Parts: sequence; structure tokens; C-alpha cells
Amino acid sequence: MSLMTVAKALDLENWGTIDGVTQFEQWENFEKKKLEFAVQAQQLQGSLMPQGAVATGPTPAGSQTGTGGRPPKGNSPPTAKVKNGPNGPRTAIVESK
Repeated sequence: MSLMTVAKALDLENWGTIDGVTQFEQWENFEKKKLEFAVQAQQLQGSLMPQGAVATGPTPAGSQTGTGGRPPKGNSPPTAKVKNGPNGPRTAIVESK
């Protein structure tokens, strides 16, 4: 269901229209519009950054870059195990011994 259909059903004023004859075409055109907005926002962000500046985000916690946590040793294939905790049993993927 396209957002235009939802807006009409909720009686939202000033929503506007989305081109397309079918619900799928309206949804597809809305998704394309969202991509256009994302590209425009990225271009604006690039134009507002001082020359030579590099955008950096927060880094994950842990010793392994990109994932956080402890890196696996890789000595054995991953297995599913049941661990007991204060809230009862839970499943965990164990990658090494």
C-alpha cells in the first residue's frame, strides 16, 4: 500500500500526490523520491564540510574494528550452546574453545 493511500485513509490534509496508476507504481515512485532526497542530503553535507575535512563516525567498542567485542580464535567451527544466566537459559553461538 502506498503512503498516499494511507494519507488519504487517515484524511491527512496537504499530503500531495504520488505519480502512478497502481499501488506498486506509487510505492516505487515514492521510494525513488526518498533516494533523491538522500542523494541531495549527501551532496549538501559534502558542500557544508570544510575543505580537507573527513567525516568520521563513532567507532565500535571492543578490540576488533568494525564489529566490537573480542575477535574469534577460529580454532573450531561455530556451534549453538545453551547458557544459563540470571534470567534463565539462553542460546549463544560459540565460535572457539
